[in-house]
Amino acid sequence: MRNQTIGRRIAAGYGVVLVLMLGTAVFAILSLRSSRENFTSAVATLQDRALGGTESLQGLDASSVAMTSYLLTGRAATIDTLEERFKVARAAAVGVRESSTTPAQVSGWSEVVRQLDQWHTAVQNAVDLKRSGDDAGALKAYNENVIPVRSSMRNLAVDLVAAERKRSGTTATEAADDALRSIWLLVAVAAAAMILGVLIAWGLGRAVTRHLHDAVATIASASTGILAATAQQASGAAEEETAIHQTTATADEVRQTVALTTEKARLVAKDVRETAEISRDGRRAVDESVRGTQEARARMEALAERILTLSDQAQAIGEIVRTVNGLAEQSNLLSVNAGIEAAKAGDAGRGFAVVASEVKSLAEQSRQATSQIRDILSEIQGATQAAVMAAEQGVKASEAGEAITTEAGEAIRQLGDRLAQAADSAQQILASSQQQMTGVDQVALAMQNIREASSQNMAATRQVEQAARELDNLSKRLTDLVSPNGRRDRTLAGAYAEA
Repeated sequence: MRNQTIGRRIAAGYGVVLVLMLGTAVFAILSLRSSRENFTSAVATLQDRALGGTESLQGLDASSVAMTSYLLTGRAATIDTLEERFKVARAAAVGVRESSTTPAQVSGWSEVVRQLDQWHTAVQNAVDLKRSGDDAGALKAYNENVIPVRSSMRNLAVDLVAAERKRSGTTATEAADDALRSIWLLVAVAAAAMILGVLIAWGLGRAVTRHLHDAVATIASASTGILAATAQQASGAAEEETAIHQTTATADEVRQTVALTTEKARLVAKDVRETAEISRDGRRAVDESVRGTQEARARMEALAERILTLSDQAQAIGEIVRTVNGLAEQSNLLSVNAGIEAAKAGDAGRGFAVVASEVKSLAEQSRQATSQIRDILSEIQGATQAAVMAAEQGVKASEAGEAITTEAGEAIRQLGDRLAQAADSAQQILASSQQQMTGVDQVALAMQNIREASSQNMAATRQVEQAARELDNLSKRLTDLVSPNGRRDRTLAGAYAEA
């Protein structure tokens, strides 16, 4: 190191400092990028699970509506809809279970899948009873086996989705803590780099001073007269040039920092806008789900009203049947009386007796027919009451689904509002960074003007070089130490600064 020129020593010292600063910048960029990627990945995974759970709940609700429709109408097409919605609900639940990372989540979604299969088995049993003509048995199986399993399964799925959303908030907090730790570590590394740079500068100063001390003392003794007139001007010019270089370097560093901050703010604003767009899509999807639930509820209410109308008409038919039955009883009584009168008339009333017998037979057939109609009406009224109860339960379930979906939509809306506020803040930061960039450019321009003025002052100082020709031999030692190219102008400026 002692055999190296001063220029090489200074270059080596600044090279070490630049390497440290570059390493610090690279470390900061990698740390911030890693924190952002971890945060983005964790939040995306948790959102996918929450959406999968919501999709499973929607599929379950749609399957329940299809089942209720089949029990009421008996249309085979609703069975296909039921199976399709069930497959969607089960696939969504299995997908969330496979993507879960904690034992509690895996166990919870496994239980949801098991209850889905149990619900499907109970639904198949009710469907089989309906197909066999046992409407009452099908309705009983639906109320006792299908509805309890569905309620338990739905409550469990809602709790699991709420847990996933809570974990999303916890993950965001942990990501913020990681970013804060990275920032503090970056500050520590930057402080260490600054301290090391100061130590290197101090060591270089001592080395330069030690080697130039003897040569500067000889030159000072031979150029006392010249230095007396120029020392003050040269010292001020050298200090001014040094200050200008330092200020320019600081302005460049500040400009780089502001440029990096501006780029980060632009990226943050872009990410926030994209996330806000996703939240708006989620809001639209929830609104569509709410509208679908409301339409289903309206249809169920209309169906219940039609069933009640049918029940009223069945009661009216029952009144008519009772009237017909009374007429049949009276006809039977009249035929008996006519038979008695025909018997009293002897041969003259024999034809009338045959007619009375036929009337009695017809009256008996009418009574039996009205009895059968009354039994059928009783069965219809029972089935109608059961259908009304099922329709009311379907309406309540639709109202519950609508309330849950509305709450989810409100949560997504609030998330969108927060994201919009974050986007505005990021945009303000970006505008502030751009203003800072403009200010730094103005400072750099002013420093350039000052540097030109300083160069003019240094040119005036060099005019004393002609008077220092007699010091040429003694200055060679200093020239060799300062520059391998022997640039005397820099040699003299450095000697005056040391003096």
